[in-house]
Amino acid sequence: MESAADLISRPLPTLLRFEGTTGTTEPSVSAERVSAELLRLWPNFFERVAEVLQSVDLSPQIDSIDAVEREFFSVGSELGLAGRVAQNLCIPVAKALAAAHLPNFRLGDAQAIGHTQGLPDVIGFLSRDVSLGQDEPLLVLAMELKTDWTFPLGSLPVTLPIDRRRSLERHVGQIVMYMRLNDLRYSVLSTYQSTVFIRRVSDYRFELSLPVKRGATGPSVRECLLALCVMAASDTSYVEDPDFNPMRLRQSAFPFLQASTRPSACRITQEPASSTPISPTNITSQTILFGEGDVSYGYVNCTRFIKGKSGVKATFEVDYEGQKAIAKCWSKDLYESYGIETAVYEKLQEMHPEGYDVFASILAHGNIICSSLFPSGYILLLTTKEGEQVSQIWDQLENVDKNRIGDQCRRAVSFLRRIPVYSGDAGKHNLLYSVSSKTMTMLDFEAVGVPTPAEVAILDASELYMIFGEVVMREPMIGG
Repeated sequence: MESAADLISRPLPTLLRFEGTTGTTEPSVSAERVSAELLRLWPNFFERVAEVLQSVDLSPQIDSIDAVEREFFSVGSELGLAGRVAQNLCIPVAKALAAAHLPNFRLGDAQAIGHTQGLPDVIGFLSRDVSLGQDEPLLVLAMELKTDWTFPLGSLPVTLPIDRRRSLERHVGQIVMYMRLNDLRYSVLSTYQSTVFIRRVSDYRFELSLPVKRGATGPSVRECLLALCVMAASDTSYVEDPDFNPMRLRQSAFPFLQASTRPSACRITQEPASSTPISPTNITSQTILFGEGDVSYGYVNCTRFIKGKSGVKATFEVDYEGQKAIAKCWSKDLYESYGIETAVYEKLQEMHPEGYDVFASILAHGNIICSSLFPSGYILLLTTKEGEQVSQIWDQLENVDKNRIGDQCRRAVSFLRRIPVYSGDAGKHNLLYSVSSKTMTMLDFEAVGVPTPAEVAILDASELYMIFGEVVMREPMIGG
């Protein structure tokens, strides 16, 4: 037996993971993004944790559940990580809450209660209590998990300069999406090795604690989570103002999106192939017809599904006018993502019609008119580029290839700054590299923003940090 205070004061056990194993190789992110300009330090977080711990009776004795601080379960994926967070963080905190006479506060997965919007990895909720007039469980807290080997949360405190904070935008954007869907004030973003606690202060201000390390004490991660649970139990929701505009969360809206790609527009980089009628013999079950409004101007025949989910967002290898191409498709709900990426490629083409060696080139885009593969939405056609996903081959590459990738990434960033935009989802997972031709291609510009004037001149920020981590390759690499 031990006191609840002793249980939650201990650090989390060391995570057991073997380097070089396969599993999760890129962070999962949503299409949402919160501008780094809206992320601020939670100034008195640790003082507030201490106050809450003092106000709660943690003296009751409970069964010791981890007297031996050692892990025996290895992880290599986000799914495995979720199990260790539940075992080593959530269960001890839940037991301490029950001992502290807060038994109606529960921690569970997103489906533990029936009305959770979205799929956060962990939720905190107040169980049904008829005596308090609460007829159903009340969701008050959300937690999102990432693997630390794909997202270095611990090296990204919110106090960094804005160009470095850009690396937080997509990940915080995902947890903020859950907060908004469920009207929450509090949330948690964790890699197990580091954990950040978040509160929403106003419609356009989110305060983040400094990262709390796995091995921290005074306070420990468990103590911080317990304190946040107590805060959430007494301040259960955040209601946005009636005139709230979610577009402002991205802050730096893409300046020429509206003018460049209206929902009904079909801009083709050459004369439409369908100025003559499309032959029925060319239409198969693998065909996607596209055009403007309800009028088809072109079509592709899909030869290979690459990734995604039909009807939502998917990427195909296609045949377009006798050449191999890449088709990216979005549902109507994802028009903004389609419009932004299309606008980036159009601007790149406008600046350099001959194309770039570090980007694909735009071929066509428009409304999806008819397709059994992707019934409705929008399509963007790009030239194919050879290479493998860098996140899959990085550890096997020679240093000369790694340096070449770094140099070519800098060139790609310099072109983006001329628009000017930055890529909010830069990473090895969005790079292709061909060992044979020694060429690199940067992909995926759905999540771009407009940099501040100071950022335009800093080519290492923020994409280079997102791709290569804490040590940006300013000097040639001499080690792995």
